[in-house]
Amino acid sequence: MPHVAVRISTLEQRVSTLLRTAEVSHQTGIPVATLRWWRHRGEGPPSFKLGKKTVVYPADKLAVWIATHEATTTKGDQL
Repeated sequence: MPHVAVRISTLEQRVSTLLRTAEVSHQTGIPVATLRWWRHRGEGPPSFKLGKKTVVYPADKLAVWIATHEATTTKGDQL
């Protein structure tokens, strides 16, 4: 049964890296309402639904989204 244990461990790691809307708001400073509006419009950080209502944001994809915005909007001297 080690194969099953590996799958569960991988799933647990994946779930632990999923952030709820309020967590993303807290970490980024983007209001929850803005995140919801962006999701409605197909904008903002990548997210998906678990079940009918629970919206989650994969932490790794959120980090890439933030880095992309940083790279494309940074102004001033780059040291």
